[in-house]
This record gives sequence, C-alpha cells and structure tokens, in this order.
Amino acid sequence: MNVRLARTALALLAAAAAVSVSLTLVGAAGAAVIVNCAPYGAQTAADVQTAANGGGIVNIRGVCPGRVTLTTPVTLAGLTPGATSGLDATSAPGAPVITVNATPVTLSNLLVTGGVNSGDGGGVWDICGWSACGGGVLNITNSRVIGNKVTGGDSWGAGINAESNTTVNVKGTQVTGNTTTAPDGNGAGIASDDAAAVSVVGSFVSANTSQAGNGGGIFIRGSGSLSVTSSTVSNNTAGEGGGGIAASGSFVHLLKSNVVGNKADHGGGVLEEPGLDGGPSPVLGVLTVDSVAFDHNQAQTTGGGLMTSTGCGAGSLLVIVQASTVTNNSTVQPVAGGGGYAQSTGCGAGINSTFTDTLFSANGAPGADGGAISNTSDDFFSDSSVTLQQSSQPHQLMSLQNNQAAVGAGVYNSGQGSILTLRFGAKVTHNHASLSGGGVFDVCGSAYVALPGAQNVFNTPNNFITGSCV
Repeated sequence: MNVRLARTALALLAAAAAVSVSLTLVGAAGAAVIVNCAPYGAQTAADVQTAANGGGIVNIRGVCPGRVTLTTPVTLAGLTPGATSGLDATSAPGAPVITVNATPVTLSNLLVTGGVNSGDGGGVWDICGWSACGGGVLNITNSRVIGNKVTGGDSWGAGINAESNTTVNVKGTQVTGNTTTAPDGNGAGIASDDAAAVSVVGSFVSANTSQAGNGGGIFIRGSGSLSVTSSTVSNNTAGEGGGGIAASGSFVHLLKSNVVGNKADHGGGVLEEPGLDGGPSPVLGVLTVDSVAFDHNQAQTTGGGLMTSTGCGAGSLLVIVQASTVTNNSTVQPVAGGGGYAQSTGCGAGINSTFTDTLFSANGAPGADGGAISNTSDDFFSDSSVTLQQSSQPHQLMSLQNNQAAVGAGVYNSGQGSILTLRFGAKVTHNHASLSGGGVFDVCGSAYVALPGAQNVFNTPNNFITGSCV
C-alpha cells in the first residue's frame, strides 16, 4: 500500500469513529465489534445488545446508557484504561445492568454501574444455572462493578449475583459501593446462591452495604465454594451477620488477603454459619484461612474479627487458621463478646477449630467475655473445641497478647462441650480482664488443657480462673 492510500484509509477510519459507526475488524481471532458511546459517540446499550447477539468480542468505548441480556457466548471489553468504559443503567432501572444467560461470558476492563433492581442482581446477574445452559462460566476481569442497588426483600447481589451451578471468576476487579436495602438482602458486593464456585483473585471488595442482610461484601449459601486470594475485603457493612464475608454451610478458603474495617451485628469480618438464611443443614462446612490479616473489624454483639456458629441440627464446622493475624478487632455491646474470634455450638452440633502460628493482639470485648477468643457450647452433646499451637517452622509465633475483656481477656471457655487446648509453643500473655480471667476464664464444665511447652503467664488480674455456671 503506498503512502497516499494509507493516509486515505486512516482518514476513513477516523471519520467512521466520529459518526459513531460500529467497526467490524476481521482477523485470525474472528470478528470484533466496536461500539462508541458518550463521550466518543451516540450509541447506547441497545447497540451493545445487537452486537452481543452475534457473539464474539464486543469492544465498548465510552459509557453506554441502558442494560443488556447476554444469550450468546460473548466477551464485553472496555477500550479505555481503568475500566472507564462500559454500561450505566441509571436511565433504565428495574433489571440488572447485565443479565447473563449463556456460557462462557467474559467481562473485561468493563464498567458496570447504575443498576437498580427490585429482584436479584443489580450489576451482573448470572442465571445460566436456571436455564438450558445448566450452569456455566462467567469471568469478570480488571473491571469495576460499582454503585449498583437491589431494593426488594430477599433480593441478593447488588454488585454480582450468581445462581445455581455457575462458576464465577472475579480477577483484578473492584466491587465497590453496592447496596442492598431490604430485609434478607444478602451479599451487597457479591452473592452466590448454590453456585458451583466463586473465585475472587487480586480484587477489592469494599464499601458495600447490606443494610438489613448478611454479607456486606460477599455472601455465599449452599454446597459450593468461595475462594478469596490476594484480595482486600474492606469497609463493608451488614445489618445482620458477616460484614466482610458471610457463608452458610459452604467451603470457604481465604489466602494471602486482608479483611479490614468491616462491620456487622455479629461476625464483623467473617461469619460462617451452616443453616444461615436457609442454607443446607445438616452439613459439614469448612473454613480455611492462610496468611490473612483481620484488622479493625467490629461487631455490635459477637465475633469482632471472625465468628462461627452452628444451631440445632446444623451439622459441623471445621476451621483451620494458620500464619494469620487477628488484631484490633472488637465487639461493642457488653452482651456476648469474642473480640477477635467467637464460636458457639448447640443441640449436638460441633465446631473444631485449630489456630497455628497466628497472632491475636489488641482485640477487645469491653464489658463482655473473650477479648481474643470466646468458645461456648450450649450443652454436653455439642462439641466446641479450640486448639492453639505453634508449628515446627522457625520464627513462627502462636500468641494471644494484649487483648482485653471483662472476663477471659485471652480466652473465655464455657459449656460442658467446650474444650480449649494449648499445645507446644502457644502463648497467652499480657492480656487484661477488668474482672477476672486475664489469661483463661474456664467455666460451666468446660475443659482446659495446657500441654508442655505452652504458656499462660503475665496476664492480669490472674492467668487462670475456673468455676461453675453463674
């Protein structure tokens, strides 16, 4: 091609963009359509819908008003840096910004905002599990799902909502400022109702609010799994349980992440409770935590940093926490406690928790029990065990230090089914109780075992107190 022809081709392309014409670029990878919306053109979500119906790749430049339903495998990709191009449904309330009813679907570098819906899903709603596609895969990468809302009772997932059998992968994405407003409005940021798996990697889930529900940041219910890796879950709020994350009988794995500044009635940072809001029961739920920082989370009643609970007939929970920090978490009201971590069982259910190489420091339950840890069981048939241990790895620390409460500043251990075991290397030191049990407060028939190499020292006003129920 000579220079004159090349200049002519470039001029034609520029003119096409100026009048907001969709361009079809054909290459080895197939067809890619460009839709130009404000401020680059006058196209809308209707044009995105038309292009998406053909599948392939739909590139979006600018912010397109309206919403779309994806019924064909497709990729929607924003063309401007920082996920500043995409869809804004402010002018089209009443349904999610993006409804997904196909597989696979990928949202890349995309802005999803302005969704207001009285049903499930304000920003992105994946219903593939309900339809003929019978599940599917939704990938959301390097995107922003922000400022969406669901307003109906028992409506979930203001930001992202995944239904049965779907797999949702969220990577490098901001899920922020989404809100559920009605009772049982769970998972303001991300919600999963029996989805196969939800994976959150390298993402920020922050400043989401479930005003009268569970899981301000993330809520998952059912037998599926949630994994959060190298991510931050921060400053989310729940009117009920799990300010950062709430799970109902699911498999939850947290790795190399931060859970910071979240608030709830109970379970300020994380709540795992089989049977919560209709979740499966009985069930074996699993919560594993590796190299996670829980900091400055707050609960009004119980479990400032983390909380696990099983009610009648709710099966069992296995909790494994290692190489993590639980610091500066608190409860507010002088009723229950567990500033750092609280677990409770009843009606024959059980929780088995093991903490390895984990630091509990500066947690508080003012006027209540269990500055660092509260472990309670309602009856002899309920198994509620907590084990603290140091691994054989060098330079590791298993310590409860500088925590405060009215009783049991280190650990409050209560109930005939409750067992606290300190293994080699576990240290309970320099904790302060305003009333009694600076180190361990052991009452109501619970069991306390300190094995050789464990320490419970330098606590005030005393290291250990035991007694009957009062």
